[in-house]
Amino acid sequence: MSSPPTIYVNVTFFITPGTEEKFHAAFQPLYEEIKLDKHLQYFNVLTDIQKPGVIRMTEVWKAEVQFLIEASPKRKNYKPFFDAIKEIEVKEHTIDAFTAVEGFTFNKSG
Repeated sequence: MSSPPTIYVNVTFFITPGTEEKFHAAFQPLYEEIKLDKHLQYFNVLTDIQKPGVIRMTEVWKAEVQFLIEASPKRKNYKPFFDAIKEIEVKEHTIDAFTAVEGFTFNKSG
């Protein structure tokens, strides 16, 4: 059996500038839940330095795409997070998924 692919996922949220603390507080329980998933290899929350209110979650998963599609909405903190940020979202979040291009992956250690 072959190992599952590595999938790079970017989820970008567009919220009212100045409401980042509310967003982070709403996300904290889901974050704590997600980072326990055995398929998750890397997770980071970033803010756009040129566009206030733009937050990106960068995730690296060792899993099949179908697993990611099915697992996310089943998490117990998924719906409460999205319910909590409805009033501060200025447009719908976007999700982009990628695989690496062979020969163009570099990681610097140390």
